[in-house]
Amino acid sequence: MMISLCYNQNLERLIVTVCEARGLRIPEGFKTL
Repeated sequence: MMISLCYNQNLERLIVTVCEARGLRIPEGFKTL
């Protein structure tokens, strides 16, 4: 469920930071944002 939050554009900045901090794999398209 945590990974699905990575796709939430409404929280893109926050979630990307959280995902990176947790070492989760970020989708390539999401990294370009």
